[in-house]
Amino acid sequence: MLRSVITKELIRRHGCGAMTDKIKPVHIANGLFRETLGAVAKTRDLREVLIYTAAQSTEDMRDQAMSKLLERSKDRWGRLAEDALSKEGALGKQVLPMLRTLLGTDGAVFGKSIDQSSLTSPTGSLITSDPSDEHAGALIKNLWGFLHNEGESPLLSLLREKIDPERDLGSADDLTVLFAPLNEGMRDRKANETVTQCEDFQKFQQRGNEYDPVINQLRQAADLLYIYEKEVRPNPIATLERIVCLGSLSVFFYLSTRGQIWANLPKRPLLIQVSGNAISPIARASEESVQQLTVRDVKRYMVSLLESLLMKISPDSDEWLELWETGEIWDKFTELTGVERKSKDDSEIKELTRIIVQRDSETEIEEILAEIVDKLNEKASLVDYLRLLGLRSGLLYPQQKNPKKRVCPEDRVIEVLVAGTINVVNEVVEYQEFLERLWERFRIVTGGHPEDEFLLTQAGIPRVSSKHLRQNSEAFLKRLEEQGLAKRMADSKALVGLVEAD
Repeated sequence: MLRSVITKELIRRHGCGAMTDKIKPVHIANGLFRETLGAVAKTRDLREVLIYTAAQSTEDMRDQAMSKLLERSKDRWGRLAEDALSKEGALGKQVLPMLRTLLGTDGAVFGKSIDQSSLTSPTGSLITSDPSDEHAGALIKNLWGFLHNEGESPLLSLLREKIDPERDLGSADDLTVLFAPLNEGMRDRKANETVTQCEDFQKFQQRGNEYDPVINQLRQAADLLYIYEKEVRPNPIATLERIVCLGSLSVFFYLSTRGQIWANLPKRPLLIQVSGNAISPIARASEESVQQLTVRDVKRYMVSLLESLLMKISPDSDEWLELWETGEIWDKFTELTGVERKSKDDSEIKELTRIIVQRDSETEIEEILAEIVDKLNEKASLVDYLRLLGLRSGLLYPQQKNPKKRVCPEDRVIEVLVAGTINVVNEVVEYQEFLERLWERFRIVTGGHPEDEFLLTQAGIPRVSSKHLRQNSEAFLKRLEEQGLAKRMADSKALVGLVEAD
């Protein structure tokens, strides 16, 4: 129950629940597409396709599914429908299984209902009402577009154009054309107002950058990526991948910095490690920077959040400790948040109550709350959410079940970080200036800027020699060169941007 209470408070404050360990970019893509179009797909035919291709379906179930599919959409399947009822028909034997495989490429488990599934698709005609993103799609829409000075984020306008279910198939990508027979039309979906009504965005509306500079930085990143996509990278599938990548990163950086806004925690640098050497000084420092931001600071913020909830129940800690011991605290949480106690919560409640009952009389309140947060973090939590989102978006590494993650971005993430940091179309900047802007935009450092060593030391990151930091930054510059995003000049200067080759 307490996990649900905290989730509701996170949504009230930030517009996003973020207490799940199942989040994937495909969930975020589905949520973002849904919010951008303000609609979801009609999925009767898609249900029949999934029934027909499910491993556990019987022959009778498959026959019924195919009959219903053809009854509604025979014309859309063309010649494939002619022998579809035959066991050797290409539609059932080859095409539908292939479509199922493509729709599940990104690993979102098909739920009991298609409306509980997020599908891998470049078209809005297959958007579902899957709630697995926990409002992340609406969060991205508002991070990029809330009170935008142009009325709407240009990147969201571009996204709407790319996923428009009514777009001309003559100019569409191959996957959209392939999925076209499944397009049954759309039904309107009311905009998710959770984010615009959350406290962060209400205060941002009143005070802007003074309240939260992170929101503005992420918005600028989206505006710059729009320029990159519009002018430089016309491949529609790759454009969608980069938009979803920046969306996932935006959620990561926004949620990981809430403690800075709400609990006055310090700004934390994330140190990129370019090489894959897991035992180097840079690797250890990068691991520490990730632990600080996404584990220890998140825990401190969760303690602060829990304490604020308890203070609303009673400003006297002795009183709410007594309420916890007697079990009355759960009714108070229900009165405060509307979250009802359920039988499945009994085990969690018993464990948390034991922490209160068995506390030492000298134990500080913050220590007690920290122990409660640790217990909650053993299962799905904000720590898990950030770790998995960082991994699955390509920012963190390694993928294995190793709790210590490093900032080792994939090539696509580096491309998005660069395109979101400078206007690569209309400007070329010196490498040092780029590093300064990268820190300002995403709080990422490489070790190559004169202030990086100070920032790391100030944050309590284990000291790394200037030599190792310099080598790491040189390796990062080389990565940029290899991706066509930087160039070393004859005067030994390095420029970042789309520098023309000699």
